[in-house]
Amino acid sequence: MGWLAFGVCSSIGLILLMRWLSVTSPSQAKRVLAWTLVGIVVLAAIFLALTGRLAWAGAALSALAPWAMRAMRFHAIWREVRRHFGKPGEAPPPPPRPGQNRMSSDEAHALLGLKQGASPEEIQIAYKRLMQKVHPDAGGNSALAAKINEARDVLMGK
Repeated sequence: MGWLAFGVCSSIGLILLMRWLSVTSPSQAKRVLAWTLVGIVVLAAIFLALTGRLAWAGAALSALAPWAMRAMRFHAIWREVRRHFGKPGEAPPPPPRPGQNRMSSDEAHALLGLKQGASPEEIQIAYKRLMQKVHPDAGGNSALAAKINEARDVLMGK
């Protein structure tokens, strides 16, 4: 009977969690879930220490360490693959026609997050801020970095 109650409560909790995740912003969900995970780990450590099983948990963690290292290596390889080939299902943008202005001034302002009539200094600051986030060497997307370069060139008159 106890397992049935645990299963029902767990199912209700999972449904409520899924509903909350569907209506909240991704950044807030990530922050809340990270802090929840930290809380669970701390409570588990306290429980294991009070019951005298903390040494067992250390042994289990040391046995899982090689698997964690493999997972981290796989994640690094996956990021490299995504950096070179883009995200799955993402089609590359069509090439511009020769002689056609590829980006308007309004599009460039929107891409860099600037208002019309921004000064060259503001353009350069916005360009550097975005490039630090999306540069391919920092794990970003080369197509997006090219668009940001193009937006700066359009606004600077190059």
